[in-house]
Amino acid sequence: MNYTFQSFAKLNLSLYVGPQNTEGLHPLRSLFYAIDLYDEIQIKLSDTSSHHIDFLGMNVDAVNTCTRVFDLMKDHLDRFWSVTVIKHIPIGAGLGGGSSNAGTLIRALNTLESLDLAHDDLLGIAKHIGSDVPFFLTGGACDVSGIGDVVRPLQNQPPFYFVLVFPNQTCHTADIYAHFDSLGDSDDLSTLGEDAIFSYGYNSLAHAVFDRFPDLNDLMQRIESIVSVPVFLSGSGSTLYLMMEDPVVQTTVFDKLNVALDCRVHKCSSVVGTEGRT
Repeated sequence: MNYTFQSFAKLNLSLYVGPQNTEGLHPLRSLFYAIDLYDEIQIKLSDTSSHHIDFLGMNVDAVNTCTRVFDLMKDHLDRFWSVTVIKHIPIGAGLGGGSSNAGTLIRALNTLESLDLAHDDLLGIAKHIGSDVPFFLTGGACDVSGIGDVVRPLQNQPPFYFVLVFPNQTCHTADIYAHFDSLGDSDDLSTLGEDAIFSYGYNSLAHAVFDRFPDLNDLMQRIESIVSVPVFLSGSGSTLYLMMEDPVVQTTVFDKLNVALDCRVHKCSSVVGTEGRT
């Protein structure tokens, strides 16, 4: 039997980043929103005595977040699985595609193998894969802190409608953080108030991204000259996004940018959670 899970992307609606800790990791504080742009993860029992993963639609390294899930969960699994990931979330775009795939696969295996692992056990696996992965065990709208491992779901958050602009540029997270460190742009997280994450559009990595890739800054300014809606950067880039409370405005903005720009434009909405299986 085939099982299909939806692996949703995320946007950082705000992102504060502190200086490196002694382990070389950056503490953060961020408002994460899951959005209804998603990869499809198809899972079935393997015909061989090994796990097998294929990615369709994009080139993904042989060692990736999903192979790491199997490495970390191998002692829990009684069966071998064949996984096909149909990619729609761009790579190197600040949307957490690889992290989402890992988080979704962790939850899927926990369900399909009837492991009944506690959330803390799943979190322990997720933390060893990447800083965004713990969020994808929860989804929805979350206040994320620590090194991405402290995830606090937020209730009664407003829905938003987004237009995403995917530049013809890939941003590698490690490179952006290295440049961020060289610029000395870190935030003092200890001074942030409870409501700091609701400073929509704040991103302390933006200076590093635009300094490293001036064409992205030029694109942002061009977008702002076409539509009267602020443009923001998600995560470590390269995705630019515009957020609205009205789907009619969203459609108008999308139509204008889709005609004017020579890169991919996509419209999407926030989602309540990242659970999804058909």
